[in-house]
Amino acid sequence: MKTAHLFQAANLAPSSEREASLLRLARQQLESDTLQVDNLAAELFAITLTDNDVNPDSHSKLWNSCAEVQQEKGQAYHSLDGTATFTVDDTQHIAQALQAAEKRRCSKAQEALDIVESRMDRAHSRIFSVTSRDVMQTIRDELAVITTALRIIKHKVSCIVSRRSQLEGSCNDMHRLLCDKEDVLSVSSKPIEFDSSHHFDLPINLCDKVAQISLFLGAVSVVIFGISRRHGEFFMGVLALILGLAMEAQNPHSESRRQNTHSQIPRSMETALSCFKLDGQTTAYAVCPACNCTYRPTTSFNSSHARYPTKCFNCPIPEDGPCDKPLLQPSADGKLEPIKIFLYHHFHDYLAGLLSRPDLEVLMDRPCNDLLVSIGSPPHIIKDVWDANFFCTFKGPSGQSLFIDRGTEGRYAFTLNIEGNLQ
Repeated sequence: MKTAHLFQAANLAPSSEREASLLRLARQQLESDTLQVDNLAAELFAITLTDNDVNPDSHSKLWNSCAEVQQEKGQAYHSLDGTATFTVDDTQHIAQALQAAEKRRCSKAQEALDIVESRMDRAHSRIFSVTSRDVMQTIRDELAVITTALRIIKHKVSCIVSRRSQLEGSCNDMHRLLCDKEDVLSVSSKPIEFDSSHHFDLPINLCDKVAQISLFLGAVSVVIFGISRRHGEFFMGVLALILGLAMEAQNPHSESRRQNTHSQIPRSMETALSCFKLDGQTTAYAVCPACNCTYRPTTSFNSSHARYPTKCFNCPIPEDGPCDKPLLQPSADGKLEPIKIFLYHHFHDYLAGLLSRPDLEVLMDRPCNDLLVSIGSPPHIIKDVWDANFFCTFKGPSGQSLFIDRGTEGRYAFTLNIEGNLQ
């Protein structure tokens, strides 16, 4: 059994005895093959146990400098005038306490995993009985809560890590099962709720007027005039420089205002365009370059990276078997990306973006209003599709004319344009 030589004094206070003993324990004479890391661990262990206070507002020994640690240990050693040899039986109690603490942490992690698994079983059983998209959304919300709970469990014990990985795989399977179930659900004609708040919370509204004009000029030059983004960034950079010089010439003492305005003008065109939120919600489908079959991306519960099948399994001609053409190719950063894509713009987000502008909403409601006014005297010459009798007699889900007497609702007609994918 290892021993530690401790200095001892008859007139030493109990707290100093404990501190000196533990400090000396950290410097005990170990076997010749003991690594220096063990000495360092023992040193930190002793400092932690002899810390005076756990109050976060007080100074902890763990943050002392090297000189302060050596000085404190020297004072403890010099205050002692005798030596004695004593067997370190307390190490067994320390080891047992550490094992008990580790066991409690492992037990708590197992209990948390039990709760997660129970919630997963309930959610999984509900998937097979889903009949509406509302119920499916509640399952998605429950799955999001489950995945958050799994991320919190970070215990490194092998049994915990293995079980957590298994549950993560089950979450991925449930996510794919939800996507497959959504494809076979019928489209409901009932009203749906859609969160369109992101169309009203524009970052450009938080900028001052000078920065807004600068960002607007940069966005127009790229989006409407069609110049490259690199040229647009140069244009905005020069504009920011001119504005800074003009402000300095007008009032040399307004340095803070100049810096504030200059900081609101981004250097990249991508950041400038994001201030207007011009990009809607989209989904990139992988398209087979041979048969043009589309494949929706899938994501795992802990990653937003889109994943696609590697090969096309469509059968254009049943007797010839699957197409089997590759769908992916390596990108510049080494990741696999679709050879050909179809970018789908989410219709609900597109419509919400139109209705977020009051001027466009008035224009969109005007055809129905004009149709109601002219219902008694239809025009003799049809100049617009809204003049056709079709819109007057077209019936909606309630069996009544859809575009006549819309009330407070918005009734809109959309045309479907088909254009070949030229990629």
